[in-house]
Amino acid sequence: TVTGVQLITADLVLAGPDLVPIEHGAVLVDGDRIAWVGPAGELAPDRCPADTPVLALGPVTVLPGLIDCHVHLAFDGGPAPVARMRAEGSAPWFAQFEPAEVRAAVEEAHRVGKRVAAHVHGVVGIERALEAGVDTLEHCTFVHADGSHRIVPELADRVAASAAYVSPTWNLLLPLFQEWLPEREYVLEPLYRRGARIVASTDAGIDNVPHHGFVRSLQAM
Repeated sequence: TVTGVQLITADLVLAGPDLVPIEHGAVLVDGDRIAWVGPAGELAPDRCPADTPVLALGPVTVLPGLIDCHVHLAFDGGPAPVARMRAEGSAPWFAQFEPAEVRAAVEEAHRVGKRVAAHVHGVVGIERALEAGVDTLEHCTFVHADGSHRIVPELADRVAASAAYVSPTWNLLLPLFQEWLPEREYVLEPLYRRGARIVASTDAGIDNVPHHGFVRSLQAM
């Protein structure tokens, strides 16, 4: 737990949900909360006593914390952590739950104020998750029964029009996949162009995707 008051200053601070740029900005931290954000010259003296510790970062940008929305903490991101999982076989286009089962899970979770994340690679799974009103579509890669990845325009429109967030789990390997598999349709851009709500996620921990590669993954996305 963080205790006490600290002032953080930087040449640029990005503040609020719209990331408004503030030149020569300051962030006043009180314990584990941000008490104030704004231009350093506008910070009232009564909010920041003279003996307040100051962390002067200089020519950097301070911004809200970046959250990777889909990781595997039990995997180490090495060469083959997924091998043991694949030993029982996998059919990512196959929907594991019937529509009534998904609806029941969502209704019960929402009844007690919880959100539901649906692991959906396959088209059928995406359809059922949308119909049930899940909150996040993890992967959402539009895999078909023949193993191909192809956007379904009508379904993509429904994803974009829904309240669900797409958690695409794309990471720093994306440029390599585009080079290795040029025939594959990468659905992130079509969903983005349609106005889908997209959060940043990497699948960190799977093969060759270390947990410390988040910034490079953002660049790839």
